[in-house]
Amino acid sequence: MSTLESIRAYVNQFNAAQAAEVFLSPHIAKDLLLGATRDEGPAMWIVNRSDVFDGTLEMMCEHSNENMARRAAEKVMKRRHPHSGSIPPALELQISEIHDSSVEDILGHPLAPWDAIYFFATVPNPAHRASAALSFTRRLLEYPPDPITETGTMEKLKTAYAERLLNDTSAGVRLYAARIPLWDADLLAEAIAKEEDVAVMGRLLQHPNVSKTQVEVAVTNKSRAVFDNGHVQTIGALDARISPDIRRMIKNEIGNPNNFISLIHDWYLHQLA
Repeated sequence: MSTLESIRAYVNQFNAAQAAEVFLSPHIAKDLLLGATRDEGPAMWIVNRSDVFDGTLEMMCEHSNENMARRAAEKVMKRRHPHSGSIPPALELQISEIHDSSVEDILGHPLAPWDAIYFFATVPNPAHRASAALSFTRRLLEYPPDPITETGTMEKLKTAYAERLLNDTSAGVRLYAARIPLWDADLLAEAIAKEEDVAVMGRLLQHPNVSKTQVEVAVTNKSRAVFDNGHVQTIGALDARISPDIRRMIKNEIGNPNNFISLIHDWYLHQLA
């Protein structure tokens, strides 16, 4: 069995959503992403996510499953040419007066109003704050703001959601805030330095703008429990930018060539041989 086949055997033991979660970084080598997610289940979960980054979608356009490749290509095209005729959800009340039962109808709409996304960033209900963070990411990816007329709105939203990423008491809110594509390496470094939730850390390390150094520190710094666990180590190992020396060191520390993380490092090392 080849290394890639062994990796895929591990992936097939996960449920599709769990498998997709570790393959959300646009920094994964294309051949590894496509080979490990060859089966439709994980691929479908990746392609159908509203918060999947463009880099990942572009790689999935070459998936061996024609349905997945077509779906990814359609999504890329739609993002590059948003339908100008789309209509935002109707707001019959002031945003502050919207009943809890209607919040998801507003935030779940592809064209959720920027004002609603801003308002729900700071409401007491963490589920609504999390939905607003996801809505912000989805709008940025699928219906980008006008760089001339909406600059002020974006700055206001960036400030509000940077606060959510760094200081929200709910890990679920930080989890969705970590997917917002606006963050630069400096803000991500600040978030990484203080984050202690494993799932949130995984998302931070999958961000398009996370640096190679930040990922390498995560996979080698075992003094922090949030780094020294299988989920974060897997996400770090999947990043194509990790140096060969670090990969060899981690493989030696694991000491089991059939370990999932070790197999990922081994796959990359074989590409360089």
